[in-house]
Amino acid sequence: MALSKLQQMGLKMKILDDFLAEDDAALVSDILHDQRFPWYYLDNISGYDGVSETFQYGFYHLLYHEPDGGVSSALFEHLAPLWQASDAATGLTMYRARAGMSTNLGTPGVAHAHVDYKNPHTVVLYYLNDSDGDTVIYDGDPDSGLTVVERVPPKANRAVVFDGLRFHSSSYPTNCARRTVININYF
Repeated sequence: MALSKLQQMGLKMKILDDFLAEDDAALVSDILHDQRFPWYYLDNISGYDGVSETFQYGFYHLLYHEPDGGVSSALFEHLAPLWQASDAATGLTMYRARAGMSTNLGTPGVAHAHVDYKNPHTVVLYYLNDSDGDTVIYDGDPDSGLTVVERVPPKANRAVVFDGLRFHSSSYPTNCARRTVININYF
């Protein structure tokens, strides 16, 4: 298995501000924040399938999924600057790209801690807007206990690249209307 550039540098996580050129960041944001962009509802944005005592819904749009033949959205090609930058940041092959949007639930909340896949992978999480609703990254696992090691605030045109086997969760915005990200998984 190929190591990502992050793993080759011995890092567990890297935050990259101004990830895209300003015009490219505006293009990506304009596409996903357009009122005609098709968002799909999920009962639990983290993929948790257990019983939850809190609402953890959100919206998603699958852009790319390798097992289903790759491109899953007609809008995929329009986001090429993001794919080029994230491919360069990892040096790996894209497996899945999914846009996600959490909305203000009126109360603070953190989604369930999870990993996107159980086999080694790298995550590029790209933020489209300034928002509250940090990404929380943990050491450990839910069975033996989780320790928060980083809280990454959403900032437009910021990417966080991290080892996909690290448990992480999103938080819901309480001061902003929405938190919009693109989660890209690489193998």
